[in-house]
Amino acid sequence: MDGGASIWLPMLIGAGTSVATSAIGSNAAKDAAKTQATAATQAADTQGQTTSQILDFLRQQSATNQQYTSPYVNLGNQAGSTLASLMGLSPSTTTANPATPSPMQPNGLSTEPTVMMRAPDGSTRSVPQSKVARYQAKGATVIPAYGNNPVGPRRPEMV
Repeated sequence: MDGGASIWLPMLIGAGTSVATSAIGSNAAKDAAKTQATAATQAADTQGQTTSQILDFLRQQSATNQQYTSPYVNLGNQAGSTLASLMGLSPSTTTANPATPSPMQPNGLSTEPTVMMRAPDGSTRSVPQSKVARYQAKGATVIPAYGNNPVGPRRPEMV
C-alpha cells in the first residue's frame, strides 16, 4: 500500500496547490478589475470637471473679447450710418449686426465653393465659383490644378 500512496500523494498535493493558486489568482484579478474601474471612473469625473472649467473660461474670454471690440463695432456702425445718410440712404439699414452673418458658416468662412484664379497682373486669389465668369471677362484665368478647384484636377494630397 505504501507504493500506491507514494504515487497519489504528490498528485493530490499538486492538485490542491493548483486549486489554491487559481483561487488566489482569481481574487487578485477581481481586485485589479475593481481598482481599474475605480480609476476609470475617477478619470472620467476629472475630465468632465476639466471640460466644464474650459468651457467656462472660453465663455468668459468670448464675453471679454466682445467687450473689447464693441467700441469699434459701434464706431463702424456710426461711420456706416454717416456714409449712408450722405448718400441719401436710410442709416437704419446699414448698421452691422455681428450676431447674424448671413451666407457664412459659424467660423466666418463662406459656404460657397471657391476657384483659384490668376489676375492679368499675375496675382492669384481664391474667388467664389459664382464670380468666375465675371473675372474671366476682365482677363483673369482659372488655375486648373489647385486644391479643391472644381474646374481642374486635384493636386496630390500631402502625406
